[in-house]
Amino acid sequence: MKIVYCTDKIDVIGGIERITVEKANALSHIKGNKVYIVVAYNRNPPHFPVEKGVEVINLDVRFHDCYSRNPFVWVPFYLKKKKEHRKKLKDTLLSISPDVIISTGQVLNSFLPTIKIPTKPLFIREFHSYAHYRLLEAEGLGKLRALRKDFIDCKLSTRHYDKIVILTHEDKENNWSHNPNAVVIPNMVTIDTAQVSSLENKTAIAAGRLVKQKNFQSLISAWQYVKPRHPDWKLKIYGDGELRGKLEQQIIEKNLTENVELCGFTTDIAHQLTASSILISSSIYEGLPLNIIEAMACGLPVISYDYCCGPKDLVRNGENGYIVPLNDEKALSDRICELIENEDLRKRMGKASLEKSKDYSRDAIIQQWMALFQQG
Repeated sequence: MKIVYCTDKIDVIGGIERITVEKANALSHIKGNKVYIVVAYNRNPPHFPVEKGVEVINLDVRFHDCYSRNPFVWVPFYLKKKKEHRKKLKDTLLSISPDVIISTGQVLNSFLPTIKIPTKPLFIREFHSYAHYRLLEAEGLGKLRALRKDFIDCKLSTRHYDKIVILTHEDKENNWSHNPNAVVIPNMVTIDTAQVSSLENKTAIAAGRLVKQKNFQSLISAWQYVKPRHPDWKLKIYGDGELRGKLEQQIIEKNLTENVELCGFTTDIAHQLTASSILISSSIYEGLPLNIIEAMACGLPVISYDYCCGPKDLVRNGENGYIVPLNDEKALSDRICELIENEDLRKRMGKASLEKSKDYSRDAIIQQWMALFQQG
């Protein structure tokens, strides 16, 4: 079976790029599969390791060469590049004669399934975010722009796809129940670790880009209620981003410099997870929080805000962790303290997390993808 992933790029650090490469690698291990990743433009070599069974094709369509703010300049440039992209992509797909084409990018979604290919491949659109995530961040007139983009992205550009793959049952029930072609296939565990946490280190961990979506400012505020009760415990936040300066200032202002640490980006999150005892997820939205899946695979209990989407699919409240109301910092801190104070509960929940993570193993998720390909 010839499987083609079409995306924007895979030369940067990002969740979509990471998951695309991981799935391509895993699918290439199945006998009879030949896997391709076709990118619009990579400036650099792929950031994540691509295995020998996967062929990367760079179309070299340089959408970002024009940085003008003048719409009379960049709009014609963009349309010209889009035409170039369609032609190069069509020629490449015709040369491959694929059985399955999966879109994980943005610049090609509107036209990809309209390309006529004699092999009549299965066209799949893969969503990595909650359907209406733009509305959760937009303010004022920005909400109108978000509504317009959501309509184009979730309605118009999905019309010609054979299958729509989304990450959570919550997203499907809320936004895709009307679409008979929508199916749920979650992300898989992407870290390799033979160890699990002892859950005895006095460390809680959070991970993600330091941006508004991850809502770390609320998590830091919640820790000010943890500190008086457990000053010997520490919160470590892994990741970098545009809000680093503001978060550092917040830590200083709340007198948490000995208790909260911004650790920067790590290439070995598995090691950091196994050295921790609690995973905290404070986002305002996600597609499916990969950090929760990774933490469960390392045997950590999870405490998460109740955001769209993902926690309800992953965390069984009171079994392998807790879900608390979004931005309820007192409730969040109370649950953190509960797990700090009760080692037996922490370890029981950690064991349940490890068991739950098996549902998201590479083999389990790739089997779901192969079943989708085969049923057409």
